[in-house]
Amino acid sequence: MLITGTLTPPFMQLIAARGFPTVAVDIYSFFPFGESTFDVVHTSWVYHSGFTRHAIMEMYRVLRPGGYLIHTVWDKMASLRGTLLLESLAAKMNWKLLAHYETMKGHNVTKARLRGDKVPYDCYKTVYQMPSYKYSKR
Repeated sequence: MLITGTLTPPFMQLIAARGFPTVAVDIYSFFPFGESTFDVVHTSWVYHSGFTRHAIMEMYRVLRPGGYLIHTVWDKMASLRGTLLLESLAAKMNWKLLAHYETMKGHNVTKARLRGDKVPYDCYKTVYQMPSYKYSKR
């Protein structure tokens, strides 16, 4: 399942041409899938648009135990609220942080900012793995 803020028809056609099903979902509503449906959920460019606890819990709901959540934001600072919310909930639910990194056309964004360089573009990506069990709703 791919959740993106830039899911334009040409992008969906590109994904479909590579053999992947394309489904657009609204991060503010309930996803039209059953529990534990997907092995991987990938989000792109959505945290700056008001990412909420509801959206994170929906991703949790549709991920299979042991599944992966990959999220990409265009700028961690611009998306700070959503990123911190995800990090907090992931820690509470015992999600394993597998990787996280920042890139700027092959350079380290944080170092560039510390040097005072103007940073035209950056990407912050985090990969989590869910535990092999799910918490029951209480």
